[in-house]
Amino acid sequence: MSIPWHYIRSMLKEVLLESLQQAMITVAVPRLTPIVREYTGYTVEPSGSLRIDIPGAGVVDEVLVVSRSGSFKLTITVGGVTVWDKSWGEASRLSDNLVFLSAFQDENGLYVYHIAGIPFSNGVSVEVVNLDPVNPITFEYIICLLYT
Repeated sequence: MSIPWHYIRSMLKEVLLESLQQAMITVAVPRLTPIVREYTGYTVEPSGSLRIDIPGAGVVDEVLVVSRSGSFKLTITVGGVTVWDKSWGEASRLSDNLVFLSAFQDENGLYVYHIAGIPFSNGVSVEVVNLDPVNPITFEYIICLLYT
């Protein structure tokens, strides 16, 4: 007496499915907490800076700096190592070639500097530095969005 093929196939399917279900590993995806630091109309004194320090691990999702002056730079330090240190002028020359960066002067004459997607595992520091040694700069916006 032979066993019908459809019965064997059904049994194999059931055994394989049960084995796969037992072998499945559940991976927990950590929930990231958004952190927003927003400064509107913030004045940085001559040669001064605004520094945002965030401990732990995560990603700098976006940094946006908007000013009436292009005499500033953005410095990003990850775990004590400076990974980005460029003036608005330097960034504007690079921004056509880098996906994570844009720096331009908009139709209202404002200097816009945007950088995105910088991971960090041991703290991050985002610093906006006034490069003008004589005049303060009032920034229209400084917005930093991070996930930790």
